[in-house]
Amino acid sequence: MKQSLIFCIIFTSFISFTHAQSSIAEATDAGVKECLKTHPQAKEVLHSTFSVSHWVLQLHKASTNEELRKHHLTVKEVLHQQHIVDALYSMLGECSAIEKLREPLTNLHNVFKQHVVTEVITKKQENQENALFGDNTETIVRTKVVGTYKTIKEVRKQIRKMKRALQL
Repeated sequence: MKQSLIFCIIFTSFISFTHAQSSIAEATDAGVKECLKTHPQAKEVLHSTFSVSHWVLQLHKASTNEELRKHHLTVKEVLHQQHIVDALYSMLGECSAIEKLREPLTNLHNVFKQHVVTEVITKKQENQENALFGDNTETIVRTKVVGTYKTIKEVRKQIRKMKRALQL
């Protein structure tokens, strides 16, 4: 009887702690969903079901050493994260719900801008000596991620800041 009473008290306090912990995140998610109504470019990337708190938690999990050893991020996955950060960054100033994430979002935006490089190469096709920018050319777009361990460390630092700001 005594053990079940202690268990109930601990369980009740855990539920109230979890609810209080996520109230800021819930308010932020609701605010972002409202802001998406007035930002069509951001809505194309984020969609109406986007949750900032869920995204931050996924990023935090994906950036751990163990996860990076098991699953190396592809360029496509990094580009997807860059598009999400750019969409949220474009909403800064007009969406009060994400103002508390201004510093980490700005820093993440700058990290992606510096370390994701897109090269556009135009090549002439075979036996076309005078061809340039016409039917006889081929355009190749290559995207690559250039960075070091310091880049990953900086991204992790910004993710932790967002997690603290949302109290997750």
